[in-house]
Amino acid sequence: KQGCSLNTFFIAILLIYLNKIMQQEDIIIGTPVLNRSGKKDKNTIGMFTSTMPFRFNLNTENSMEELIHALNAELKVCFFNQKYHYDVLIGYLQLIKKGYDSLFKVCVNYYNTKYLNQIDDIDVEVEEYYSGNQSYSLQLIVKEWQDDSITLSFDYKTSDYKEEDILDMHKYMLNIINQILSNKVEKIREISLLDEKEIE
Repeated sequence: KQGCSLNTFFIAILLIYLNKIMQQEDIIIGTPVLNRSGKKDKNTIGMFTSTMPFRFNLNTENSMEELIHALNAELKVCFFNQKYHYDVLIGYLQLIKKGYDSLFKVCVNYYNTKYLNQIDDIDVEVEEYYSGNQSYSLQLIVKEWQDDSITLSFDYKTSDYKEEDILDMHKYMLNIINQILSNKVEKIREISLLDEKEIE
């Protein structure tokens, strides 16, 4: 109904979560983009992904519908400029001189790739292995599978997060999602990290 992709939806959920945790409205996150613009790129094997910084000012007086509309509009503008090199942007902003090593610490990565389940009548399964290294503190991975299920994974630096932090984050994000889907809140500011039982 809202013309909202799962990618936009989970970016919204993460922004609401970060707003509640950090008490900030001006938030920057990362989001990987495919970076395969032409037919030649799309037919070439290899890694073409780059991570795009996404800055958004979250107005907590907005409804979820207004937030989704604003996110969609802002993401379109950013996708249009996705080929601008991140390293060039870092240099232009002189982040290192200002004491920053990155524009963002959290990233949302959305997969909607449909994999083959069989090759020559042999069952196959695609498994992804985390290298154990990433430049940002936390990556939320949203995987949409062929069986209409969604899997959330969290890759994080153990120097920045404990397992309990991630379990809490997962719980709070589900609470946010449940409140939005139940239409019990009219404005973003009314959303709580706690569920109804915890509030009582």
